Amino acid sequence: MLTTDENSEMQASKVNFVAVEEAQVGQRLDNFLMRFFRSVPRAHIYRLIRKGQVRVDKKRCKPDYKLCVGEVVRVPPVRVSSSNIPDIGTILKETLLNSILFETDDCIVLNKPSGLAVHLGTDVNLGLIEGVRQVKPDWAKAELAHRLDRGTSGCIIISKNNQYLRFIQDKFRTQALRKEYIAVVHGDWLDTCVTVQAALQKDKENSGQAIVRVNKNGKFAKTEFHLKKSFGYASLIKAVPETGRTHQIRVHCQYSGHAIVGDRKYKSKQHDNRLGKASRLYLHSHAITFPTTFEGESIRITAPMDESFSDLLKHLNEV
Repeated sequence: MLTTDENSEMQASKVNFVAVEEAQVGQRLDNFLMRFFRSVPRAHIYRLIRKGQVRVDKKRCKPDYKLCVGEVVRVPPVRVSSSNIPDIGTILKETLLNSILFETDDCIVLNKPSGLAVHLGTDVNLGLIEGVRQVKPDWAKAELAHRLDRGTSGCIIISKNNQYLRFIQDKFRTQALRKEYIAVVHGDWLDTCVTVQAALQKDKENSGQAIVRVNKNGKFAKTEFHLKKSFGYASLIKAVPETGRTHQIRVHCQYSGHAIVGDRKYKSKQHDNRLGKASRLYLHSHAITFPTTFEGESIRITAPMDESFSDLLKHLNEV
């Protein structure tokens, strides 16, 4: 039986049994596996769990199962090679270094570029977290504290160690932090302040791609919206999600009749030609307030919008 310190690269040709140590207590099963198989797309990990090839004390578990000390995780044969992850390259390394907003011994806050996926996927061979681990030696064990959609830019918290990862993820679960987004949406957003409360459920499109829909049988989801400026045919809004569901802001905007500009999945029924052709998803994680210490001291970090976002706002103000 292996421990997490004895073998960080699983043997691809055989089943491995890994004992959960004190440092992994409370960690999600999917994240636990990702620490070993860093070159395996997360979608593949989910598939192994769903098919029952991964077991915890001989029992099937869901990806979000929280591990306990002493449990034994069955890890099936997986083709793994650290060489599968390409080198970060000079340009991306400089981009990540220039995107640092805040850093302590326990965490990093980056201003994620739009278009960069946060982790490996079926069509992504190098994500944000895989790149971050190559930037500095003390970032080698970095883990995502939460996620942002590929097209979304802005504040993202990355943990440097397991202790802080468990701490900050607990704060996300208990909604003990505040996330603020800005977005450009289609149409004239009339309400100065409105709260959208619509349950969300994950589904699949005919193509097999995941999609989220408003469904009364789904999970509770709540977003507070504030109008910052209306341009008549488009509006700049602030969104403060009180829950953290997948694609929550994007779906709630579409549900309100004001899809986010550049959202190809949750589209608007109408498009004004004055907006031009969107070069990206115009959703930006503008600020996050969170505890930086285990004693609970909090800080508010803001991320400046990139050039593409600024250009659209400039265009809207000029038209």
